[in-house]
Parts: sequence; structure tokens; C-alpha cells
Amino acid sequence: MQIPDWQIDLARFEELFPLNSTSRAEILNNETPGYFSGRMLGCFEDEDHYFNLLYDYSLQVDLFVLHQFNIQSHILSSEQVSSIQQLLQTGKPAEPFVVHLLGQNILPLPAQSQFHEFYYQAYVTVFETLLGPSGMTIPQIIEIISYLQRYLNVVIARTVPTAKCIWYGPMTYAQAGFLAVWMQLHFDVLIFAPDQTDWLHQFFPDCNQWSHMQKFPNCHEVIAFPTKRRAVVATTAQQASNKLEQLLDDGISGLYRPWQLRNYQTKSLHLTTTFAEVALYLGQQAPFRPGFHVEKGIVSLPVLLTKINGVETPEQLSELIQLVRALPNTIILEQFPFMSPILMNYEYYLAEIESANGQFVPEYMMKAIWWRYQSLSIALQKKLTAAMISTLEDINLHINSESKREQQGQILGTLIDLPDPFIQQLEQFDYAREVPKVLTIHSQVSGLLSAEDAIVLRFLHHLGYDIISLNPSSRSDLDRFLAPEAIQIHQLPHHWFEYPQPKASMTKQRKWFWRK
Repeated sequence: MQIPDWQIDLARFEELFPLNSTSRAEILNNETPGYFSGRMLGCFEDEDHYFNLLYDYSLQVDLFVLHQFNIQSHILSSEQVSSIQQLLQTGKPAEPFVVHLLGQNILPLPAQSQFHEFYYQAYVTVFETLLGPSGMTIPQIIEIISYLQRYLNVVIARTVPTAKCIWYGPMTYAQAGFLAVWMQLHFDVLIFAPDQTDWLHQFFPDCNQWSHMQKFPNCHEVIAFPTKRRAVVATTAQQASNKLEQLLDDGISGLYRPWQLRNYQTKSLHLTTTFAEVALYLGQQAPFRPGFHVEKGIVSLPVLLTKINGVETPEQLSELIQLVRALPNTIILEQFPFMSPILMNYEYYLAEIESANGQFVPEYMMKAIWWRYQSLSIALQKKLTAAMISTLEDINLHINSESKREQQGQILGTLIDLPDPFIQQLEQFDYAREVPKVLTIHSQVSGLLSAEDAIVLRFLHHLGYDIISLNPSSRSDLDRFLAPEAIQIHQLPHHWFEYPQPKASMTKQRKWFWRK
């Protein structure tokens, strides 16, 4: 399959997509562009125009508008399901698998015989990937065939079996496979992902060979597909305001409106400093730290993961603690463990969020029955899943589990039940303002930091938190669980074993860290 050798700029895209292929060829000086196969990542600068365009497409006759909440499957007969299962269990390669299903009329074919070879090749091309070593499960194969029966039977009933389809938002592996077949059949398929997530590429890494990717400047949360046009009447002041916002959104000006970056993903950068700079950077907003960067829907956040062993003077330690206490968006922990131990096996949960090729999939996590963060915004849920996956795959985190799989189960079991104050703190996290902080203070009577505590702190660091560990006695705590290159340690000259026990009022304030 060939993709057009011209770029789809916005004007041409809006001009050509509603038209038939003949009109398209005339507009392009009798070139034959054939079809559109594209992933439209991001949102236009004018989001009203973006969603109004999607709504206008939904009004077109013979255009399939699909997303996860409206796609329908055809109910296969028990004989068809049994036949598919038997074929898959025998491990037949793609070609005989497709031939058998075509012979039993399970995979649709148009009545016109001149199209049969083309359909056969399209099916084989996709199923070679789907039936590969890291391909789909049997239920997923059955699901994709049910989609093909539901929608292709409509298409092949036409005099000329062609189709147009737009897909909006997230998709499962089976839905991606369905769209891949349509693209191989040279149907017009445009995938719209306002949050800039390249869903198709996650399941088909080679899709750039047969699908064009177009990126738009803004990143927007995936909301419900529009059911009506947005009424937009812009005053002169509003137009000027929109122009100002575009200038602020360029990521170069260094000026950011409150919550401007709410829908951006975060990338944590380990900020290393001298001991004298720790207090300086703790009080500094994110945009003024070295390495802060905004580009393509991602905020790079330079944050501290630092341990301070010992003291120079007890007075200096007290001053640092008082400084941190006075900073906004800060949690101070003085009693450990603050997380309950993980007692059950979460390996089943891991299998539930893995794709067929063993990769953790954020969308699977957000749809799991045990996911307790549904009330949060979609943008924040995506940040949580990204940080969880980073923690699951973190080679610098060592929990002394018997195997990597066991460690991942312990990590997942810990992170699916975060204490509410951490969640509330995240909801107040404006990336262009104060960086949230966790300060741990370890004394002779504070207890021992547990593996679960370390998992949470490392996870928060991946989200963009400053993590500071004060240990006047210089004994091990967070550094027991992290590789040396993952944590910066400042060793001060004196050990102080008499750091006082936290007051009763502080202990009472921290009760919420214990699971009920």
C-alpha cells in the first residue's frame, strides 16, 4: 500500500476529505491520491473549529463515525466461533487461516470477483501481524472478525465497495486491527486523537509505512464526541485574547497562564545540585529551574530526588525543616512506614493491563475494574498511568523481590491505592507554578521506611515531585531501594542520633497515611 507523497496540511485536508476520489484527482492536477490513511494527532489552535469539524463529518452520508462507545459488533454464530477457535488452536499461518475463513464466508468478500484478490491480500497482510508470536488472543481475533462482518457487509453491498471512516479517541487492539484492515483495503480512514496519543502506532509499530501521521499544535483532553455544533461568536477582545494565548502556548515565551499545561504529559528530569542549592531550588517554581522545557504536549520537569545524611549543625537542620514546612503544596512524613504492606499476589492484575506483546497499556489500566481514580480528570488519570508504568519498568528501583514479575506485582498493588492527600496534592499541581514536595525526616524513633514507602516516593518522583530525605543519623532509608545513580546523596560532617520524636499532634495529623 502506498501513501500519498504530499503532506496533508489543514486546508487541503478539510478540502479533500469530504470529496470522492475522482474530484480529488482533478483537484490534484489529475494525480491519483487514491485514499486517505491518516492519524490526526492533537487539536487545532481553535478547538471550537476542531470539534465543529468532527460534528460536520458526522452529518455526512455514507461516512462511518466510530469511537469506543458506538462501535458495534456482529454476533457470530456458535459454528463460526468454533471454526475460528479450532483454526487458531492449530496454529495455522495467516494465508491458510484467511483462505479457510473466506471459504466459510466468515470474512466478507464483495460480489464483484475483480476485488477478491485485493481483499484476500489485505486480510493476509493484517493477519500476519495479528497471528504472529506477539499477536492477538483468540477472543480478540473473534472480536475483530465480528467488527469486519458488521461494517464490511454494509460496504460490499454497494456498487463500488469503498468507504470513508473517521475514528475518534482511544481504541483497543481489536479495534486497531479492524481499522488496519480498512486501511489495507484503501478505504479513507482518519484517526483523530486530540490528546496526541498515537493509538494505532502502539499496536502496529510499522503503521508509518501505510498510514500518514499529521500532528497539530495543541494537546486537548479526549472528551465525548460532539453531538451538536458549538456556537462561537468572538468579540474583538476575545480574538485578541485568543491571539495572546497562542503566543503563550508556543512553549518559547516562558510565560504560562494558570493551568495552561494541565493536559500535558510530564517527564521527570533528575536535578542534581550542591547541598547549598537544595534550599534554593526547593523554593523555586518549575519554569525557573534549569532544564524546564515544554514541547509537543510534554512538560519536562527538573525535580529533586535527594538524601541529606547527617548535619552540619542542629540549628541548620531545623532551619531547613522550617523552610520546607512554609512552602506550598508540601507533605512532611515523620513516621514510617506510611503505607501498609502488600500481602496478596497482584500478578493477575499485571496480566490484565498487558498487551499481547507484553507491553503495559495505559488504557487497559484505566478501564480495569480495580482502577479507583475514575473521578479524576482524564488528563490526570493518564499522568498516573504513565508514572505507574515508568515505576513498573524502573530498572533503578530494587525491592528485594524474588523476581522482576513479583516486584512489579508489589509495585502495582501499592500504587492502585494511594493515600488521598497525595491525590489531592496532584489535583493542585500546576506545572508552571510550585513543584509539589515530600520531605521525609528519619529519627531514632520514627520507624523504618518500607519497600511500599519507597515505591510511592519513586512513583511521585516520576510524576514530577521533589523528594527530600533527611536522615541526621546517616542510616539507610530510601537509598536501600534505589540504585546509586537514581538518588543524590549529600553527606554532612556530623551524625546526630538525638533528633527528637515528632510531637503527638504531628502523629495525629498523619493518620490518613494508614490504609483502612
